[in-house]
Amino acid sequence: MGIQTDIEWADSTLNLQMGCDGCELWNPKSGVNHCYAGTLTERYGGRKGWPDSFDKPTVFAERLSPALRWTDLTGRNRPNKPWLNGLPRIIFLNDMGDTFTESLPLDWLAPMLPEISRSPHQWLILTKRASRLRVFSHQYSLPANVWPGVSVTSEATAKRAMVLVDIIGGGPRWLSVEPLLSEVRLDLVGEGRNTITPLNYLQLVIVGGESGSGARPMHPAWVRSLRDQTIAAGVPFFFKQWGEWCPAGSVGQYCFNPGASIHSLVTMNRVGKKKAGRLLDGREWSEFPAAAQHEAPRTGREEV
Repeated sequence: MGIQTDIEWADSTLNLQMGCDGCELWNPKSGVNHCYAGTLTERYGGRKGWPDSFDKPTVFAERLSPALRWTDLTGRNRPNKPWLNGLPRIIFLNDMGDTFTESLPLDWLAPMLPEISRSPHQWLILTKRASRLRVFSHQYSLPANVWPGVSVTSEATAKRAMVLVDIIGGGPRWLSVEPLLSEVRLDLVGEGRNTITPLNYLQLVIVGGESGSGARPMHPAWVRSLRDQTIAAGVPFFFKQWGEWCPAGSVGQYCFNPGASIHSLVTMNRVGKKKAGRLLDGREWSEFPAAAQHEAPRTGREEV
């Protein structure tokens, strides 16, 4: 959280809100503990600058003013993140919570939008509460420098992405598929709705594997499937990381069972996030929307 971040696709992070009511990655009562934000909040909860616990989302509105004064990075190079070269500062908003979690009022962010809209920075919002994001955008049209994003983790949650077609205002629509826990066919989501799929309006897809002590492996075929779908649709594809596990040779600690046609027999080694890296088929995939594309796309209402 701060002016610098290790997150590959952002310059900075800012938590105007921290905490979440739970999701498929976080439900301690059911033994689900796969959220880094939840883990950290439970460790440091109650200290200054932290919610009492992760399931008690808290707003920290006073953090906006200092962030508005951060240096504009438009036209500047980032030696460690060259894919962001020339762009305005990219700020990931609320990485330690969910902006539209149910226990906060839907409009808690609304009073801050005018100041955010006047800043030179680009503000990326990510939520698993896609329907609440849609409602919010209809009540408070999103500024062009706020990118509405939805988080998907598997085929079971892929339909969240369809909500983005109905967002009003905002900058590039984007999708975070992290951690990727199964094959996700974005090209099939939304069938029956005049053939519109998320790939018709997405302007960025970020994919990554799971990290942390309980991380699960990610099948390489799942990643390749999403990469190929985005290439076919002309959507920028950003492969963030393998996570704790990466494809191995003949010796490994985990082996996917052959099943559907996408599952070839693959052995994975647990080597740690840093060593696993982010190479896919011999190269890094760091595609990002160009600065010239930072305007609000047409909404689905105009396309259907």
